[in-house]
Amino acid sequence: MDIHETLMTKRVAQTLDSVADTGGIALITAPLGSGKTTAVAFAARDRRQVRTVTLVEGLSSARALYRHIALSIGVPAPNQSGAPDLITAVADEVRRQRYTLVLDQCQRLKRPSAFDQVASLADMTGTLVLVGPPALRARVIEHEECASHCTVPLALAEGVTLAELGDALEADFARSWVGVVHEATGGCWRGVRTCVAAAIRASRRGNISTRMMGDDDARKLVGSVLLASRPLTAPKLATGGKPQASSEQVTERLTGHVDRAALAATG
Repeated sequence: MDIHETLMTKRVAQTLDSVADTGGIALITAPLGSGKTTAVAFAARDRRQVRTVTLVEGLSSARALYRHIALSIGVPAPNQSGAPDLITAVADEVRRQRYTLVLDQCQRLKRPSAFDQVASLADMTGTLVLVGPPALRARVIEHEECASHCTVPLALAEGVTLAELGDALEADFARSWVGVVHEATGGCWRGVRTCVAAAIRASRRGNISTRMMGDDDARKLVGSVLLASRPLTAPKLATGGKPQASSEQVTERLTGHVDRAALAATG
């Protein structure tokens, strides 16, 4: 079972479809690292009208925010353009192409006035999706205009299940190894990917098959990778064999063949 078949990804896809029909603001919240960005990126593959903009740090004004969005969706944004011109250009393009605009990493909207610009964007585009951690919900609710636009709230509390993770990794890891990693990460995709990458490095250095790693190996790896405060080397493993999958292959299987560049931003 690939990542696109998880409950989280299905619910995100349903949310994108719903807000495209109803208009307004859709709000997708879940803890950092739980898989929001992965789910949105995969859902967007089958929905050509979805355009995702990953927000960055330092968007210190309305002009900076609108210019970042414009450039991200391919709208010209000359240096001399002011905020009104930029938001108009973005809204015109979104309406013309019938896009569903998704703003990911909304925890980076730190200015008190940032949600004034979000509300204006929702007004002018008709449809907007905000993705971020649970605290985002409170900020939207506190902003009267944003709250009035919010038509499709979706709160996601959990990451991938043990069964889903086992199915995704069964070709390269034993179920006992997967069980330990799932328990340690709570199904958080960011933590899972960290453990998988460390295991593959260990397999290469020790000429060891990842399939031969057991629960003891997983506990050693989890303890070093997830709990250490400095960069780590992979633990030595006692079992033998040959490494099988590359980190690229396993990462591709983990993310359901989502373009890795779309997943660079953590969710």
